[in-house]
Amino acid sequence: MCADTSVETEATLPLPFVEADPAEEISPRSARNLDTEVKYESSSLSLFPSMHLDIILEVLAYLHPLELSQLSLTNKAFRELLTSPIADPIWRRSFLVDDYPQAEHANLRLPQCPTGVSGQRWTRVLFGRLKCEYVHLAQCFPFLSNARKHSLLDVIPGYDATHVLNWIVHRTQRAPASDDLPWDYHRGRFWRSDADAVVAEYERLSTGDDSEVAISSFIEARKKSVAELSELADRCNEWYWAVRHTSSMEYSKNLDKVCIRAAKRLVAEGFDQRDVDSSFYDINDCELFYRKPRLTSKLWNRARPFIVPSVLAARTQRLKHERELRIQARKQAILGHAITKLQAAVPGVRHGYHLPPHTIANFPPLAQLIEEDSEDSISADDPRLIQALEASPAFVESWILEMKKLLIAVLPKVESQPQQLENPDFHRLELAISVFRIHRTGMHFEVAIGWDEARAHLHRWTGEPELPFLGAEMIQLEDQGSRVAAELVLLVGLNPDIATASQMDFVDARFVCNDCSPESQGQRHAMDWRESVVHSASKQQDISHDVPSWTLLSPLGAADVRRRDGPPDYTRLPSWSCTMCNGFLPSLLGRHRVVKYHLYKAHSIENPIEGEHLVHFLLPIRPPRRRIMLFEGGSHPARFRCNRCAQTHPSVVKLFSMRALTLHVPDKHQVEFSDSEYTEAELLL
Repeated sequence: MCADTSVETEATLPLPFVEADPAEEISPRSARNLDTEVKYESSSLSLFPSMHLDIILEVLAYLHPLELSQLSLTNKAFRELLTSPIADPIWRRSFLVDDYPQAEHANLRLPQCPTGVSGQRWTRVLFGRLKCEYVHLAQCFPFLSNARKHSLLDVIPGYDATHVLNWIVHRTQRAPASDDLPWDYHRGRFWRSDADAVVAEYERLSTGDDSEVAISSFIEARKKSVAELSELADRCNEWYWAVRHTSSMEYSKNLDKVCIRAAKRLVAEGFDQRDVDSSFYDINDCELFYRKPRLTSKLWNRARPFIVPSVLAARTQRLKHERELRIQARKQAILGHAITKLQAAVPGVRHGYHLPPHTIANFPPLAQLIEEDSEDSISADDPRLIQALEASPAFVESWILEMKKLLIAVLPKVESQPQQLENPDFHRLELAISVFRIHRTGMHFEVAIGWDEARAHLHRWTGEPELPFLGAEMIQLEDQGSRVAAELVLLVGLNPDIATASQMDFVDARFVCNDCSPESQGQRHAMDWRESVVHSASKQQDISHDVPSWTLLSPLGAADVRRRDGPPDYTRLPSWSCTMCNGFLPSLLGRHRVVKYHLYKAHSIENPIEGEHLVHFLLPIRPPRRRIMLFEGGSHPARFRCNRCAQTHPSVVKLFSMRALTLHVPDKHQVEFSDSEYTEAELLL
């Protein structure tokens, strides 16, 4: 019988659902073989004490005293093991472990445990809290005071302070609080029990046979013990400070790393580097960074709320300061343009002159423009600035007129001019006898002659004047200078009431002070009339110059002095300004060569012309000059003139001493020296 192949078996029946891929249905975690998984267990040292004792001791021998101390606190088994007497060698050996293997400083090595002290106690002494062994408490000052009274001694009772027993007892150590304490203050005190033990042994040896040898050996042994203990204490003290210094350096280094990382994070978040740098000290003071080796994200998220406010405050301060700088730069630009516009040359000389900066700033149109609360820069062709300077010439003239009136008020009144306050005679300011004293800081003062010099002192180059202008507080009449000027005017044959300073400059005479003693070889300082006035004013406190007296040099003597003197060199003064721009304001004047270089680089002017491209401002300082000496006395006075040189160059006067002239004539003119080759001149009149 044949089988019916059309009948479907159970195995061949179709499933009522679509078969899914097992790889898509089973997760990798559920497909992992759980038999191979290692279960995580927390580390534990509970089985370590049950190991063989030799293995335990071998492992513990590599640990640091602090690690042994911490290990003894983990469980009871470790505590019993490490506090047992068998563990004392381990404690002693632990002090051989090097704390700082890379350090070369010997003081960083652990002080070794001394003989007679257990390793545990030595560990507590070095690393534990400082406790009083009398009351077993830390920081117990009242108890320590009582302990010092009852248990600590300075001198052994019954023995003199100089007795040797006081030097062989182990003492405490203390640092002196000041330099006024006794020299032996650092010795400290000793325990009464230690003193009793030493005295008992000393007295026992004193009663025995051969007591001297025994006592000597006992004292030497005690001295050695005291010295060893003192040396150990010093070594421990050095170790303490060395470790403290090293730890402090490491802490500072780690803190700097953390702060630098925090600063970089702030910059990455968009804060300005300048604000971050300004608040770096605040970042450094963040308590959350204390003893943190690195900056983690968790630490940063905790510290950020404390740091960001300081950075925001620094940004606010920076923006405020930058705004103030822009406003100040705008004001300086306005003032600079005004000074450049108002500067003028002094007629007849190459000096430039301008109003004081603080006076220009008070000009109402300019003051209104300066006081505007604006940050916008302003240029020289700004319409508002041009309009503000339209009335400036009248303002300049009124200021000059006011200053002249104030100076006239300082001069002595003239009876022939009763209306001098309403209609002052400004010509008086041009007289040679119009000498003023301008006060500076302290006892210093300067001397100004006439309006040409006084106007240079009427202002400071920058800022407000330190003292009011009027009266005795800033400018006074220089009485002695006026008298000396009148005397000098009379010596040259002019009338002091009408002679002007320009007339005296034209005469250009030379004078010597009769009150000054001659220097070596009869030398005397020859001065022009302005130097003479300043010299007399500066010598008012000198008793020898109570009554000034001057002598006029002869025409030949003055000509010889003028030849050696030469014109004043103003190029060395920082008083030059560029007329092409306001790059050199009166507060930033430069030397002649500096301004010439500026003209070449900024304006391409190779050969600048004084008065057109650069101007010299009149400063209240005089150019440096040589001290021209007149050889009037001594063994070799210079009073002889070569006749041949006088014929060849009549405008050049050069006086020789006789010794120099005898060499000059045959060497220069190739003739034999005789009396007809020279003329003797009078030096003083």
